[in-house]
Amino acid sequence: MITGMAGWEDVMTCLQKIKERKQLSMNLAKIKKFFKKNRYEKRLAIVRNTYTFVHHHEFGQIGKGSYFWNPIFLSGTRYMYLGKKVGFWQHARIEAIDEWEEQHFSPKLTIGDHVNIGQNCHITLAESIVIEKDVVCSARVTITDISHITDNVNIAVLNQGLMTKPVKICEGAFIGINSVILPGVTVGKHAIVGAGSIVTKDVPDYATVAGVPARVIRIRNDL
Repeated sequence: MITGMAGWEDVMTCLQKIKERKQLSMNLAKIKKFFKKNRYEKRLAIVRNTYTFVHHHEFGQIGKGSYFWNPIFLSGTRYMYLGKKVGFWQHARIEAIDEWEEQHFSPKLTIGDHVNIGQNCHITLAESIVIEKDVVCSARVTITDISHITDNVNIAVLNQGLMTKPVKICEGAFIGINSVILPGVTVGKHAIVGAGSIVTKDVPDYATVAGVPARVIRIRNDL
């Protein structure tokens, strides 16, 4: 039976030592696991576990385990809201534009958990792009909610200003290499965009589209 403050202090000290030993054991196990990885896995583990800690204050939100492989171009990160384990690969260009000439915008890029943005992808927005969880954007994909105004044939397109329409890529979608997602488009849940496609209109859930412009070639119904 424990009596007096001294007895309780001894118990608490003992429990603290047990906790510290357990934590040390867990940390050693993590270190051993790390050194068993190959060179690529080690680099990826370091990036995943340090980027969020170092750069979280630069973003609207960035979830644990999200990472960017350099070299990469980022602009307007305060307008970017990223979930957990979002990966951006080398040479991606991600831009949130809040001002163009005399126009002012309120952009917001929202990306869900476990999204993979491939090499040389270009995402540019001035209004809203939402990419839901578990989406894959293959290499050299372009997603934009911006287009140039072209109404006046007497003024250079560059000087006519911008117009925007929001874009949404629903959960589980797969965007093939070299594809382009244009303003105003929604790509449905678990849809597939074939390589090299230019998507100008909405893609239904579970559809496979391909071509220029992209057309539905299959609706998966194996549910």
